[in-house]
Amino acid sequence: MDSLARDLRYALRQCGKQPGFAAAVVCTLALTIGANTTMFAMVSAVLLRALPFADPERLVWIASVRPDNPGAPFSLPEFMDYREATRTLAGIAAYANWSASLAGEGVTERLQGARMSAGSFGILGVSPAAGRLLQDADDRPGAPHVAVVSYRLWRRQLGGAEDAVGRRVRINGESVEIVGVLPAQFPLPLRDVDVVIPLVPDGDPTRHLRNSANTLRVFGRLAPGVTSEQAQQELTSICRSLRSRFPLEYARKESVRTTAMREALIGDHRPMMLLLLASVVVVLATALANLLCLVLVRAAERRAEMSIRIALGASRSHLVRQLGAEALALAAVGGFLGCVLAAWATSTVVVWAPSSMPRVGEVVFDWRALAFAAGLTLAATVLLGVAPIGAALGARARDALRLASRGALGDRRNHHVRSVLVVGEISAALVLLLATALLVQGLLRLQRVHPGFRPDGVFQARVSLPPSYRSPEELAGFYERLSRRLFASPGIRDVGLISVAPMSGLLVTVPFTVAGQPRTERDVPAANLRVISPGYLAAVGTRLLRGRPLSERDRSDAPPVALVSEALAEKFLARDRPGQQLLIDDNNTGPRPVEVVGVVENVRQAALDGPPALDVYLPLRQIHPDGVAFLRNNQFWMVKTETDPAAFRVRFVAELRAVDPDAAISSTGTMRQYLEAWLAPRRFSLTLFVAFSLTAVLLAVSGLYGLVSYTVSQRQGEIGLRIAIGATERDVHRLILRQAARLGLVGAAVGLSAAAAGRPLVSRMAGEVSLDPVAVVATTGILLAVTIVAGWLPARRAARTEPTLALRGE
Repeated sequence: MDSLARDLRYALRQCGKQPGFAAAVVCTLALTIGANTTMFAMVSAVLLRALPFADPERLVWIASVRPDNPGAPFSLPEFMDYREATRTLAGIAAYANWSASLAGEGVTERLQGARMSAGSFGILGVSPAAGRLLQDADDRPGAPHVAVVSYRLWRRQLGGAEDAVGRRVRINGESVEIVGVLPAQFPLPLRDVDVVIPLVPDGDPTRHLRNSANTLRVFGRLAPGVTSEQAQQELTSICRSLRSRFPLEYARKESVRTTAMREALIGDHRPMMLLLLASVVVVLATALANLLCLVLVRAAERRAEMSIRIALGASRSHLVRQLGAEALALAAVGGFLGCVLAAWATSTVVVWAPSSMPRVGEVVFDWRALAFAAGLTLAATVLLGVAPIGAALGARARDALRLASRGALGDRRNHHVRSVLVVGEISAALVLLLATALLVQGLLRLQRVHPGFRPDGVFQARVSLPPSYRSPEELAGFYERLSRRLFASPGIRDVGLISVAPMSGLLVTVPFTVAGQPRTERDVPAANLRVISPGYLAAVGTRLLRGRPLSERDRSDAPPVALVSEALAEKFLARDRPGQQLLIDDNNTGPRPVEVVGVVENVRQAALDGPPALDVYLPLRQIHPDGVAFLRNNQFWMVKTETDPAAFRVRFVAELRAVDPDAAISSTGTMRQYLEAWLAPRRFSLTLFVAFSLTAVLLAVSGLYGLVSYTVSQRQGEIGLRIAIGATERDVHRLILRQAARLGLVGAAVGLSAAAAGRPLVSRMAGEVSLDPVAVVATTGILLAVTIVAGWLPARRAARTEPTLALRGE
């Protein structure tokens, strides 16, 4: 132990003698270990870590395949048919979104709820944080009304009290007993679910209606010895059997697709996560190259020292132990700072990451991340020690005087190795910069996409009404009372209501046909169904392209009318034929006719990078009675105001309470915030990518600077001689900068070739965007300019060399 302590003290003194080298190594290690450990924590939580369920690899996501949607939900009768017929699944479960209103002390809060088949929790294999979860008995008709709440709601609304289990609360006007609390990390059925109640499929009045709405998301657990492919084949066979038995109702049901549960939860986030992982691997490779350059320079400089110490009697084992201690000291300090940086970065990621990112709450700096950082630190120790130790083992006593007199010139092979490493760093940095430019261009393109509405100055709130509203007339009466009070507020220009707001993440579609155009049942298209009030289009700024808008005269006793999007009109309607009718299947009794009276501009309902949607807008007062329950729980109010829309919430809540104190409100904000929320995951990923790219550039530039500086130090005699015989500062600049420019140009050429090879992958991430040639030239030019600056600094120092001092050294 005393020997190790002496070696460590000696190592610290050696680092103190060359603080520049020590600082460069420590900073490089801290940045590299911090960035890679942070990315490892993210990838581990999102892509690698097992789901918090029992034997999660046996869980599969089940989707219905239709011509217009390969991941469609199921109807209640379908789910029951599959549940009874399947043999390859040990259990099958379903859930549906459900709007819940929790009555509190003077305030009714709208919750994100789900109706879930009670056996779901047994299929998943989870344990409650408190109490119990839903059981099979809870799904029986007439069973007591029970619910389980999320861990977040339990802590926020119920104070995390143990006696919350067994407490009765009023949800949607009914008394419900809380029987348990979901685990803290529970990604199903929804990431932001607040309360779950039993599905009770046998008690649902639509269980026998084969043409009922498709609202159920289904998952299951594979039976022992069964593969996902075998389950998919069996379920597809059941699907075809159902289609033969019910050809009209199931004409558009083609097959069933099974996906591993983890893959289904990750969804579209996997490609971007893999791209971020690739970028941080490039940063790691760049950092290792940089460290290797520093180590080779350091080893070359210490060849004379090693030979002299051996000539004076030092043993090689003693030198190896001291050099190993130096490497360990540098790596330990860099690793410690890297862990501190990673711990801070992971906590920042959780705070700043968008809520739509799957499993983001599980990103933590835990023992896995610490072990990963320790592995990188150990690898850095080996890398820092291998070259100096090799030089010590190869040093010979008879070379001591020769090396001491000539200086540590290093050999040409080491110089070539360092040059290759610097070229690799520059090329890697250029690849990341070009990928960043491509992602930035894709984001800018999305920001320029017109969403079909004008989000600025529009306040938005989601409202749910109590079950006492049972008819279209009662819903219309609520709208009239609240809109009248809102219009009385100062600065209000327009007020409108829609059943599903753009970019809200909800999906409501209905099959439709054009009257007089025969189609087979399988070819029936589907359109987004939106119920709107007369003032909605004006409130959000969606333009009417032709025809007339919906008005107050479109009441229940007037002929049914509708507006359609431009995309639907161009694809299905004749432009010169007014009064065309659509047959829309928005109820449980069959399609009903509506007359198309106007065409509005296309609205991006789900995504800015998707194709124009087929939309049908129905007037509020002409909704079918079967749609009352949905509209009662899903009302998005839009208020166009001349004042700050974000500050309108207090006024809106006050007016809502005055009209109906039992109405629940949630998701308040502005339409601009909704739009920005959709862009948030891309911005977040781009921010991380930019950080990694700039880190790679910093490492590449520092590597080039170090190589040129070392070359200058070794050529001081030559430079002094050149100056003595008449070379000017410009000549010296040109001599040194030629080396930097050559390395930069070779690195740029290699980087451009690599970027061209990987462009298709990054283009898919950026939305099939092709990088502008001007951006390529500009990015390459900027990197080359930075490399020239990195070479100019040592060249400037070399040009000021005193010839007499340099020649005296020779």
